[in-house]
Amino acid sequence: QIMQNSVVPTVDLSGENDDGRNMVVMPYLDLINTYDIFARPDQIRNWEGFARFKDLSWAEVMKLLETASVALAAKHDFGLVVGESTLQNLALTKQGLPLWVEAEMGYVEGMAPNRRFSSDVRRLLVSSWNVLASKYGEKFDPEALAQAVLPVHPMPVLQDLVEVSDVPMPLLQH
Repeated sequence: QIMQNSVVPTVDLSGENDDGRNMVVMPYLDLINTYDIFARPDQIRNWEGFARFKDLSWAEVMKLLETASVALAAKHDFGLVVGESTLQNLALTKQGLPLWVEAEMGYVEGMAPNRRFSSDVRRLLVSSWNVLASKYGEKFDPEALAQAVLPVHPMPVLQDLVEVSDVPMPLLQH
């Protein structure tokens, strides 16, 4: 059984493809992947309807991540966890609305909700840090990233982040 909290509805979980592997059928949504925008824009074949995301300024990238963080916090407000809250699983509509598009991953039974929520925030921070530091080099500003992602999350979630060793420390000093 697959448990999923994605905003992309699952149409069918029972199908099999020609070689016997299970498949998940979902409707087509006209979206663009944020990882592709930042890490490999040259591999996007069709920018139609998404040209506004092609050459984003640093301020526009931070606004986009702030909006994504607000969407993440809204899911948490309803008790939902994204699971793999990385840039690879964050898509944008043509209007710039963020959608977390993957199914929820499994967690250890009994894991506290704040620990799951802080894991979501950590994954967004670390994936953004890795991609944006590579893309922007010396222009990368960890303080701006922290200010874009962290303020919308409640203090218990942020306190739990401090206990996680793989978050780049400059992000947690703000």
